[in-house]
Amino acid sequence: METAASPQRALSTQGTENIYRWAAEEFSMLSSSEADAELGAKQGAGRAQTLRRGNRAMGIERGNRIKFPAFQFMGDGKVHPTIFSLLQRAANDGIGQNELTLWTFGPRASLKGERPVDKVEDLEDVMRVFSATFEAQW
Repeated sequence: METAASPQRALSTQGTENIYRWAAEEFSMLSSSEADAELGAKQGAGRAQTLRRGNRAMGIERGNRIKFPAFQFMGDGKVHPTIFSLLQRAANDGIGQNELTLWTFGPRASLKGERPVDKVEDLEDVMRVFSATFEAQW
């Protein structure tokens, strides 16, 4: 880095790191092989990575690895429909998976202080809040 990081940038970076660490404690963050197993594929088959590249599974870039939040997997080899819908909308709106994942972890006033991850069973409500957050017209 040619110049020193601003205090604001340093705080933002540390805040993001704190959220990722907290999320790893609260939710299992799976390796690609572990996510493959959750999807019913042979570990190391690359299914999770393929789904992530197609915006059909949520993966977070952590250094040179991708971590998959376990809450998105339904246990029957599928990604939860709410997560799939969020990924599709985010991709259409140019929102990256890291940003989307951070958003799912944060409490939202329009969800009465709950987080989108807590409301994953309520597709309509989560999508409404997503639209209000990312697609607001001024």
